[in-house]
Amino acid sequence: MKALDFNFFVNLPPGIVFVPFLPEHASRLTVEQPEVLAFGPADVGELLRYQAANGLAVTILNRGKPIAVFGTVNIWAGVEEGWFLLEEEFREYRYLMTRAGKLFVRLKFQDDSLHRLQITVRCDDNRAFKWAKAIGFQQEGVMRKYGPDGSDFYIMAIVKES
Repeated sequence: MKALDFNFFVNLPPGIVFVPFLPEHASRLTVEQPEVLAFGPADVGELLRYQAANGLAVTILNRGKPIAVFGTVNIWAGVEEGWFLLEEEFREYRYLMTRAGKLFVRLKFQDDSLHRLQITVRCDDNRAFKWAKAIGFQQEGVMRKYGPDGSDFYIMAIVKES
């Protein structure tokens, strides 16, 4: 799967396009997620460069401006972890993001080698939790004091059934 695949499968509003992630996209995002703000901008950029090099990374542009980056990083054979950074502005495109999220999951699981896709979601981020459930993730448990600020996170996953 490639970033450009989304442009063909998702009905996009004018000005919205999916492109391969580039490190400078992260530096142009205005992100309000507390777990991201706990890092410095250089640390976030370095983390995203690592994740992009070890998995799939996609940027969503709105008229040339990055409004979201997402992807997966390989944990080990058959298991990947998803990651997302969203600008508040992007939340107005919740239906687009839900369609894209469902498509992303479907395309990821077309690869026979993937049997688990997991994510972490802050327990106090009800909007992100509802969105994760809407695209098919199931809560498996709570990781207490997991966040850099000591916040609790849900571990959520989609598991390919045999």
